[in-house]
Amino acid sequence: MLSTASDDLRAEFNMGGIKGRVVFSQPQTDGATAISVNLLGVNETLKWSIRQLPMIYDGNAALSCSASAIGELFDPKMAKIAPNYDSRCQNDNNTKFHACAVGDLSRMLGNITADTAKMNHTNQNLTIPTRGKDSIMGRTLVLHSGAAPKACALITPVSPMKTAVAVFRAPIGGFVYFRQVEGMQDTTIFVDLFFVNNADSQEDFNWQINQGLLDTDASDFTTYCKTLGELFNPVNSHSQNCNQEMHRNCPVGDLASKHGNVTVSLASARQSTTKAAFTDSNLPLSGANSVIGQSIVLFPVNDPRKPTACAKIVTLMTQVTQATFTADVNDGVSGHFKFTQRSPFDPTLAEISVRGLQNLAGGYHVHVYPSPYYKTHLTASDSCQGFVAGDHWNPFDVNIKGSPANATGIVSWQDRRLQ
Repeated sequence: MLSTASDDLRAEFNMGGIKGRVVFSQPQTDGATAISVNLLGVNETLKWSIRQLPMIYDGNAALSCSASAIGELFDPKMAKIAPNYDSRCQNDNNTKFHACAVGDLSRMLGNITADTAKMNHTNQNLTIPTRGKDSIMGRTLVLHSGAAPKACALITPVSPMKTAVAVFRAPIGGFVYFRQVEGMQDTTIFVDLFFVNNADSQEDFNWQINQGLLDTDASDFTTYCKTLGELFNPVNSHSQNCNQEMHRNCPVGDLASKHGNVTVSLASARQSTTKAAFTDSNLPLSGANSVIGQSIVLFPVNDPRKPTACAKIVTLMTQVTQATFTADVNDGVSGHFKFTQRSPFDPTLAEISVRGLQNLAGGYHVHVYPSPYYKTHLTASDSCQGFVAGDHWNPFDVNIKGSPANATGIVSWQDRRLQ
């Protein structure tokens, strides 16, 4: 299989009984793309495609991988509007690599089956952009069983990404996320904004990044943004030749010129119905020109002087939680389970370090109820019974029979064995 160089993109699957990865390699911008598929658990014919938006795990494939969550087919060149799309974009047609939408992988490469679940796809005409404004970075790769999504995975660089966020509260709520690998040009932007009052169902806004901080003590949102400075433009770029094709000619904060207006809608099922994702090649998250600490501002399209809403861009901190065992109340077992997640787009990593198990290590679970304050009056065995700890914590009602088989992780313990 193909190696994962630092500038490769990959989608890691662990859902719906499918585990493994798909790697996209493109040595030259706009050049041929190599795709390496290495999946376990494929026992049926699956269609595969790339969708517009990033996925965030929401319980199961039906929710996390639905069109409302990850958008429609990724088609930055708008190939699907061609009247003869279905005939030109066929797997047995020589023009398919130029006629198909970027995300229409099944039509270009065929479906994934048990026989093709470990396969390299290399063709000099296959162009799946991994860099630039049409990049698949930050999009979602989805596998379909018939019409229903089977599994999906976020397409990300191999290297860890820095994540920043702007949290909007009123009269527009929601989030704008920024993600970038340090030292790389491209930054992905994910917009999930919605009205929190009875505003019109949908409205377009001019958006930009301005210098300065918000007046967080203001009680009236109409004055909340008035303390901001001018457009964030640290290298004094001018607007000549600044457009959606030429990000480098734009002021860093001129998001509207680089990506067009942003649409805000009413909320549906706790999220916007007009979510959007963009790739920006001139939006640093580190260094002297970083946008972190500046603020995003939304203006009505017909009145750029009166901001409607604004939010400060801040670094998203890694979330860490830990369960600690002490030997005196756990029959001699001590140590910890530590869970770490860098952002909502990243997997949660588990670090396990325990001692005193007397070679009796078995399964481990998270249960519904917290450890009781009266635990010291119970034996360790009694305090972990179902009537005290509750059932297994399963807020998404996942059917464990559909989970991938047990796998090997990194476990640290004294003397390299569970004692």
